[in-house]
Amino acid sequence: MILLGDGTSYIGPIFFGSWIAAIVLFVFVVIPKMDRQRIREHIDSHGGKVIEILSDWFAASGRSARTYEVTYLARNGECISAKCITSMTSDVQWISDRPPGSDRATPEVAEESGRSEAVDCIECGANIPAEKTCCPHCGWSYKGNFSDR
Repeated sequence: MILLGDGTSYIGPIFFGSWIAAIVLFVFVVIPKMDRQRIREHIDSHGGKVIEILSDWFAASGRSARTYEVTYLARNGECISAKCITSMTSDVQWISDRPPGSDRATPEVAEESGRSEAVDCIECGANIPAEKTCCPHCGWSYKGNFSDR
């Protein structure tokens, strides 16, 4: 045992310092690595490919979640930069742009068509995608034109 001149030991401070170092290592190395793997798996499961994942350390993301700036190639080849949050107890949640596998239309398409999500055709019941104005099955259109079929 290592003793000081007054009979006390160094063991307490060394043990405490080791715990602090282990906690810092876990918070700044292990957790971000696990988060990146969770984000990568989420994107891969939707047919995308991660290009870059950057930590956004100063973003307000809630109690225990961490924010990441993610750039990835979507299944259709589109390069997307989006922001997401994740934690050890939750899945990846996208807070900007479109998450992988999303069927939502881009903001430009939604603004142009006046809709932001798919709807059912009132003629035949088929699904009309958000970027279309007429039914791909029967041709019915809420705008009265049949040109985008």
